[in-house]
Amino acid sequence: MTIFYVERYMLQALIGGVQTGQTYQVAVMRTAFILRVGLGGWLVVEALIKFLGLLSPSQFADMLGFYLGAAGYINQFFQYFLFQSSWGHLFSPASLLALLAMVELVVGCSLIAGLAVRWNAMLTFFMLVFYVIALPVMTVPNIQLDVAVYTAPAPLVQIREVAMAIAAFVLYKLAPEAGRINVETNLEVMQKHWYSLWGQLRYALILPLVVAALFGGFGHIPTLAAPAFLLAALGAALTVDSLKVVKWAAWIAAMVFFHYALFMIDWSDNCLKNLYVIRREFGLVSISVALALIKHP
Repeated sequence: MTIFYVERYMLQALIGGVQTGQTYQVAVMRTAFILRVGLGGWLVVEALIKFLGLLSPSQFADMLGFYLGAAGYINQFFQYFLFQSSWGHLFSPASLLALLAMVELVVGCSLIAGLAVRWNAMLTFFMLVFYVIALPVMTVPNIQLDVAVYTAPAPLVQIREVAMAIAAFVLYKLAPEAGRINVETNLEVMQKHWYSLWGQLRYALILPLVVAALFGGFGHIPTLAAPAFLLAALGAALTVDSLKVVKWAAWIAAMVFFHYALFMIDWSDNCLKNLYVIRREFGLVSISVALALIKHP
């Protein structure tokens, strides 16, 4: 009985006020909407920059090198699997990137529009996982390489993708469509797991903050353009099981990611390329805002 009252209190604290189906539905929809916009925006920008490279002969070679080169995003193992395996003749580098761009554009627009959220969130999760495990890295000590390659573990270099993968999993569990949720089937399940999903969103922010604080600047790991002590303090604050502490830490984290996006922008370059540079920050800011907007009793 005690556990029941504790769980009910935490649920009311997360949503705000007395728990009802309507207030719960609003809380779920708000959280899911913010995550949909952040993840969907990231995917749309990823797709547009690929299409731009495919349609521009002068940029096509650079794009292939950007994705398939030694310091690209697809390592030798996956390139062999995709292009030289028994069924690799089905793909060429250009057709693979075109297919990936089409999938990203469709999934991103669907997330923003709120269509098939559960399926698209699952696809987003697996795409993000692939981007992490496909990164070409070389971490053997005392080896001098003739080509540029990542020298830090892939999960650390791609820690922002790891954070967004966690957010995509949370969105998959919430799984509301645009403007509604299936109250009969989803409401009871989500009420049971809402607190654990809130905790997963917290750790989606903790990981990039702590990694940047400890390893920022080494092996292509982002620094987030902020002092290490501030990032570490925010990561520590987000581990505190207090709604008010998490709220304020999330707002500050949102400002850190927003400042980092401004720091990365080259004002002399075109708009689309600048959006591509800060595309990951769409997801990180959305996670921060989703946490910060969770109501209190």
